[in-house]
Parts: sequence; C-alpha cells; structure tokens
Amino acid sequence: MKILFVADIHIKLGQKGVPIEWSLNRYRLLQEAIGDLLSKADMFIIGGDIFDKMPSVEELEVYYDLISVCSKPTLIYPGNHEATKKGKTFFTHLRSVTNKINPLVTVIDDYYRLVGSFDIIPYNLLKSFDPNDFEERILFTHVRGEIPPHVKSEIDLNLFNRWELVVAGDLH
Repeated sequence: MKILFVADIHIKLGQKGVPIEWSLNRYRLLQEAIGDLLSKADMFIIGGDIFDKMPSVEELEVYYDLISVCSKPTLIYPGNHEATKKGKTFFTHLRSVTNKINPLVTVIDDYYRLVGSFDIIPYNLLKSFDPNDFEERILFTHVRGEIPPHVKSEIDLNLFNRWELVVAGDLH
C-alpha cells in the first residue's frame, strides 16, 4: 500500500507581514501538488496541525478546498494545534461536514487501526495510550520530540519502540 502523508500545514490567514493572497496561493499550490501525488497513492493521511489555531471562516474555506481534492481514502487526525483542552479537539465538530463535502475523507480523534497495516494515535490521546494495546508494525501520530536546549519531549519517546516505523507530525 502506498500512503501519501503530510502534516503541519498550519492554515493561517492574516499573519502579520504575510499578504493573504500569498498565503492563499501557497495553499492552492499545496492542493495542486496533493492532487497530482494522489494519483500515485492508495491512501492519504494528514497527520495533524492542519490549522494553526481555532480556524476563522476564511481558514475553514481553505480547509474545505483542500479536502475536496482528496481523490483517495483520506484519514485526518488532530495535532497539538487542534487541541482545545486536555484530551479534546475541535476536529470532532468538523467530522460530519468534512465527510459530507468528501465521503472519502474521515476525521478521527480516537485510536484507529487499519488491520494488517498501521495504527494511529492522535495527539489528543498521546499522553494516555498503552503501547501494549496496539498490534500493527507502523504507527502514525503527532508528537513533539526534544529540540535542545529549549524544547522537551512531550512524552517518553521510548513508548514508540514497539513499532518498526513511526511516522509523526510536529517534528518541525
């Protein structure tokens, strides 16, 4: 199975010193690239931080344009920028409308397993998971690692040792 993975898109309009038209063009170019790359993939996974903060109506429009180009089964899970409080995310409120806009797109904010392929641990559950509850060889998640001297890991990264491959957003 070929999976296209992207994370940390950070849809944000109106950032100081960044013209909105420049930002909109950036997201349009991303949508075109995703559309082209999906022809070579079986599945698309967006691994958190699609937004930079609680989105404005204009930022939601960019998101809806992005998911409309998803021509393959697509899974979206939240990152730390979608978190609203401990264990919660505003993605829950986008699940239904996202699927109505594009039935190939599924928003998840709970543990997910594609049997025989991979596990997903979304950011909102990162601090409470038990590695022994998972079975697959590959893990998708969203976790901050250590970037000395200022950034510390959010969790003990040794918890991921049971997987052969970990694909993670937030390592920017």
